[in-house]
Amino acid sequence: MRLKRLLEVALVAPALMTAAPAYADAVAGQGLTRYGRVSAIAKETVTIDQGCARDKPLVVPWSQIEFIKIDADCATHPVEPPVAGLVPCTGNKMAGFKVYLSGAPEPATAKAVWRSGDEINYEQFNGTVSSGAYSALKGIVRTTVCLAAVGDDDVHVEGFCDEPRQLAVNYAPSAVSDNTIFTRGFAIYVEHLTGDERAAAEGPNDEDIRESFGSALTLWTSALLRMKNAGRLPGDLTAYVNASVSRGGAYSLLTPPQVVRVRCRGNAMVVVRVGEQAARFQLAGGRAIALSQTEGRMLFLNTEQYRFKNGLHGPVSPGDIELVSVMTHELGHSFGLRDVGAVGAQSVMSAEFLNPFTNVVEPTDQDAEAFVAVLKQSIAGAAPGVFNSEMCSGLRDVRPVRARVFLQ
Repeated sequence: MRLKRLLEVALVAPALMTAAPAYADAVAGQGLTRYGRVSAIAKETVTIDQGCARDKPLVVPWSQIEFIKIDADCATHPVEPPVAGLVPCTGNKMAGFKVYLSGAPEPATAKAVWRSGDEINYEQFNGTVSSGAYSALKGIVRTTVCLAAVGDDDVHVEGFCDEPRQLAVNYAPSAVSDNTIFTRGFAIYVEHLTGDERAAAEGPNDEDIRESFGSALTLWTSALLRMKNAGRLPGDLTAYVNASVSRGGAYSLLTPPQVVRVRCRGNAMVVVRVGEQAARFQLAGGRAIALSQTEGRMLFLNTEQYRFKNGLHGPVSPGDIELVSVMTHELGHSFGLRDVGAVGAQSVMSAEFLNPFTNVVEPTDQDAEAFVAVLKQSIAGAAPGVFNSEMCSGLRDVRPVRARVFLQ
């Protein structure tokens, strides 16, 4: 048994059978083979719904599994992966997995394997997490990996998305309060529509978007700090702000939620789309510079008609749009804030207050109070990338017509 685990093996996927109960999965180990349908793959266990009827779920620890074979015959019969021979290893060894995927000439070597919904995920030994369709999985073998043979480079499998490890200070995806949209860290995915040549040429680029998104979060978190210093912040939010501030002598440093930009859409907590057709931004009452899902996790930038610049990098020319303030406004909608339409309102949620859209504008005390109010509400919000036009808000261009400059 121990010798088997040191073998490099190859799995040959059997032909699929057409009758519904005539095919299943096999989980083998410790002299036992269980047949049925694998319904869950976690980092510590595998769940198989046993039998041709698949009505007897069983949770099996990985420590009791030698291999999993997908779409094997559910009838009781021997299931053995063919042996490809021993691989010599003179360096360090570590427990791991061989993941067999359709279309891949060689199995992927993994540190961990798990299933999430319709995706199979595996972590490479360099920290990169690869994700793809669960239907591509043919088998998993628990084995011993020779670390010297793995290397540090990503191994890409066609059709899979590879997410490299990133580092961020105090990063965590957990919510700060009952409003689960505002979290201790944000992973954003910048989605470019096909044919988005204008955004690529005129900007903003993906790093501009990530940086402006992060700056907007800094402004909203600073508003909480002002409320805390004024003694007007609830206890749970006060604890969050205190944990985000480092002090030394006469100085203090606020660490807002950190923002990482991910390669794989499925890993995103917020999706920012650029390159959308201009018609998307034509709303009742005018043209929108940007849109967002209210109480949601999707933003749109009107890159078809406007040029966006980060005002923290220098002056923004008349006609261009300052991006940090746009992000501040749209994130306000994401958290649950509504537009403020009152004449003379002092609020970043007012288009008139942001006009002419060339300056970085911070949330006011009025905004800070409204922000605290929505953070105290129980809000789950829409999932990343979900957009409902009936629940969206837009930052309207309220400049005089003569002051507007549209991209052609």
